[in-house]
Amino acid sequence: MAETEVVLLCYWNCRIKHGPDGVYFEGSTPKEMRVKKKTDFSSFLDELYLITGFDKQKSNLEIVYRCPVAQSPNRFRYELCPVTCDGHLETMLELPSKHPSVNSVELLLELKPIGDPVENPRKRQKKTQQEEVKDEDQAGAVSGLWLEDDAMRVGLCFKDMEEMKKAVAWWSIKKQKTYMVRREIEKKDVYVFECASLGCKWSISAARMEEKDGVFEITKCSSGPHTCDHEYGRRYWPEFRGDFDVKGLEYEIERLVKVHPLLSTAELAKWWKEKYGYELIDTDQVDDVEEVLQRAKEKALKRVYGGWDESFSLMPKLMSALQSSNGVVVDWQYDDSLPDHPPGHASFRGVFWAFPQSIKGFEHCRPVIVVDSKDLGGKYKMKLMVACGVNAVNEYLPLAFAVTKEVTVDSWRWFLGKIREKVTQRKGLYLRTSPHPDIVAVVNEPESQWQEPWAYHRFCLDHLSSQFHGVFKDDKLRNLVDKAGSTIKKEEFDSYMKEMKEKNLEAWEWLDKYPPQQWALSHDVGRRRYGSLTINTIALFAVCERFPKVGMAGGVMLQFGPIMNDLSCEIVQLNDLTCTCGEFQRSNTPCVHALAVCDKLKINPLQYVDDCYSVERYHKTYAAKFNDVPEVSAWPEATGVPRLLLPVIEPPPAKASGKYIVLAL
Repeated sequence: MAETEVVLLCYWNCRIKHGPDGVYFEGSTPKEMRVKKKTDFSSFLDELYLITGFDKQKSNLEIVYRCPVAQSPNRFRYELCPVTCDGHLETMLELPSKHPSVNSVELLLELKPIGDPVENPRKRQKKTQQEEVKDEDQAGAVSGLWLEDDAMRVGLCFKDMEEMKKAVAWWSIKKQKTYMVRREIEKKDVYVFECASLGCKWSISAARMEEKDGVFEITKCSSGPHTCDHEYGRRYWPEFRGDFDVKGLEYEIERLVKVHPLLSTAELAKWWKEKYGYELIDTDQVDDVEEVLQRAKEKALKRVYGGWDESFSLMPKLMSALQSSNGVVVDWQYDDSLPDHPPGHASFRGVFWAFPQSIKGFEHCRPVIVVDSKDLGGKYKMKLMVACGVNAVNEYLPLAFAVTKEVTVDSWRWFLGKIREKVTQRKGLYLRTSPHPDIVAVVNEPESQWQEPWAYHRFCLDHLSSQFHGVFKDDKLRNLVDKAGSTIKKEEFDSYMKEMKEKNLEAWEWLDKYPPQQWALSHDVGRRRYGSLTINTIALFAVCERFPKVGMAGGVMLQFGPIMNDLSCEIVQLNDLTCTCGEFQRSNTPCVHALAVCDKLKINPLQYVDDCYSVERYHKTYAAKFNDVPEVSAWPEATGVPRLLLPVIEPPPAKASGKYIVLAL
């Protein structure tokens, strides 16, 4: 039986009001979240920081909720109750079951910088009406609301001068104006912001208010708006803006990404122009606007979805959301037998996922799968495994992904096995990989579906050549490997191999242990390679390029958007689909020479084009539709997956020193 969930309505940046039924919240739209009754307080806090985007390292959340208190057998009033521990949380989550009229629980979240005293919510209810009005006036000018304001006005308050400067800078950028700031010499903690355009009288003054706990308040504004030329600010504001514009840009994008995490940088730039009326352009301060937008989006995703530490607990819910919204195929690996793990918890080992839209599209692609892995680095040194198909215009089609704790025979067996189980059962596939021993071992296992005739395993020539060079450190010998592998003529292949044998017998023996059909184009019987010898690692990992910067959960969302959004005299033998230039048999499409023959003979060349290149199949490759992923608060709980803990980091191996072993204690 599924565990009961309680609906919570979370408010922040709003006021506490009093009415006939007691306290209520006014001033903002609540954010809905669902919490299981047995949730602990620490996990509950993590969820709140996640949906609000507040910085857990710099601030504390004060949480109060509306609790019905009986006044008589048939009447009750709402009072404020705190949530500061597991007991408080349990009491709050029991409300809907104890009070039939309560369908959801309303929370108020207040951000307190670390070190600030926490006010007792019950004491707050006893304030006089005059104090309450004063608090409401102050609440209208608290930190953060200025970003929604369309004007700088007297009485607007900020927690410190840095936030004050940021507010004025960001407001000026929106208005395409420039400003300068100076400190009053005779008055302590008084600052004046003035328009940088000569003749414009716009200015504001701000001062520290000791009687208001040291906040900065705008005390004076000029009588009217800017009188300077609009284009002046547009041309010159970069000289005065410092780095506040980039920070402000990041903040704006973060707010947008929370709601629309799949927007591309082009869509973000378009949104900016529509909202503020001008384009973001390259300047002396910002060389590449697209890169700035991309970095801002990365930071936003990291704040919304957390870094690597948060990802291990968030990924099950994210994958559950992708499964429910888009049918994503998922498989997990975790260690649940470690003695120090609490019940229901496990240490992360790996997660595999594949998009069904790509799986359907692969049916119309060449029977080719390219597989490789890379280090993601970072604290936990995760590994990324990727499998791609190849479409009609020779582009990679992302098929399957995995993030794993390590790359071993077991992880390759798991990854390749899941591709066969969940992605494709096509017979006669051409599998292109590196010649890594772990991959070779898995492919050659008994009953493997990656052996002929189920599949034809071939090596990337670049990987083989690189591995060869790592052993023999000889550029000339490596050049012979490249030439032998890339020629389409067997006599030339034999000549290069003979030359290598004469120059270095050991190198020849090393290369000869690999069957030539696995790495040499001249021995590609049946033209399984479709003309491709190598793995374009840049293109293969392009959709996951920024994974390490945003953590696992943010990386999945970052890749999801692009995946969602995203031909001398020669002898031609038409019957054999060959040409001595090699291009016809390499790509399985008529080369220019074959096209010339077809034109001369009045023959339709399309009959010699492999069906996977057809426009119809190309369109079908990308015909499947994606659905939007719901917001974080609406993500369903993952079923059958324990709450994941951080991966276990093995201790460093013993260091050898001479003939003794030095143990790292």
